[in-house]
Amino acid sequence: WLVNSPAASVVFRRWVLPPSHAILVDLLSRFDPPEMGPLAEATKAAFREAIPLLGKEPILVEALSKMLALLVPHAIPLMPPLAVTFVLGQGALPPADTFLAMADWFGSAVEEHWDELTGWAASHAEVRLDAAQVLDRLLWFDSDGFKHFPGKESTR
Repeated sequence: WLVNSPAASVVFRRWVLPPSHAILVDLLSRFDPPEMGPLAEATKAAFREAIPLLGKEPILVEALSKMLALLVPHAIPLMPPLAVTFVLGQGALPPADTFLAMADWFGSAVEEHWDELTGWAASHAEVRLDAAQVLDRLLWFDSDGFKHFPGKESTR
């Protein structure tokens, strides 16, 4: 799961220990019940406060998104640097602002393109996907993945 990720295992290890563990459990509780679309204002405030407490590593956003995309894929996409640049452009934002801008974009895009994404998900027989998971995979492919498939082009 961590293949092709610069997120060091020591970061994830730190997150299962106090005080990070309690912070992450609180953040995860905000996704129950699961809601589609942009994050609620209270959830954004919690993330804005929590992200600086989780570390200072330059890979913080990517590491946090790796964990959350696995646990709450309906709300959080993977956020490797190429995907962030693809969506937000080249400007550097603080980690919390980057994370929240990506989550807002993702939630809005899933809502806006729900029918088309759901149709694509239904046509994928190998693995059961939902609309958000389809968008996450499209984002990866268009920002980076097409390089791994010779002869395929980005849809940008």
